[in-house]
Amino acid sequence: MTVLTTSSGWKMYERGNAHWYKDPSGNKVPGVTTAAKIANTGDAFVVTAADNVAAWAGDNKDTFADMTPSQVTAAGKAYFREHRWDAAERGRTIHMHADALLRGEELDIPDDDVAIVDTFLRMAEEWHLEPTNLEAMVISPRWRYCGRLDFLGFANGTPALLDWKTGRSGVWPETALQLAAYRHAELIVGADGVESAMPHVELTAAVWLQDDRYELVPLNTEQDVFRSFLYALEAYRFTQRERSELIMDALETP
Repeated sequence: MTVLTTSSGWKMYERGNAHWYKDPSGNKVPGVTTAAKIANTGDAFVVTAADNVAAWAGDNKDTFADMTPSQVTAAGKAYFREHRWDAAERGRTIHMHADALLRGEELDIPDDDVAIVDTFLRMAEEWHLEPTNLEAMVISPRWRYCGRLDFLGFANGTPALLDWKTGRSGVWPETALQLAAYRHAELIVGADGVESAMPHVELTAAVWLQDDRYELVPLNTEQDVFRSFLYALEAYRFTQRERSELIMDALETP
């Protein structure tokens, strides 16, 4: 586990693919992505799951002739369970590649990732990306949340906040909540833990990356969207309350 401690005592903990945050008093505080998921209807997951199982069925249709309908159903369910997190895992891998490439590091790219990495490099060149902060922690002491943004810097000379998205179903509305939370946080943290004021941003966008194409998709992250994030944040906090705080013992019959 690694721990980043900021100059005023906020902490970001990271273990494997998971990360979480604590304030200077040691209290756990919500992360942006976790809070924004409250607004996720699950549609993106359903669409991706359906696409994956449909592709599996198409690739394996010749084997179905020797199977009963119940066996085909069982095989489809097994495929879904085995591969349900493949897209999320690949997304994390591409994020790591993007971070390293923008830092100028040399990478040995697996064959399966070469096409999407080439797409990313083309996008970075065409939009003249100039990073100032990568995978950086942000803090809102006022609203008590933290997060970790993908890219802050310049895109074609414009101050930009960008987020990499690799899902096959495209960009979904909760991404606007994410970037609104990053944009309106008061502080950003350097790799050395030093806090500074969050810079002014003119462009907030999701970069949708696929093997053969990309789209840079602007997002509305103005005050009204940020207010919606704050509602989602409070809804998330409600889900974290103890049952005993909300549901009392049954009353005795008078």
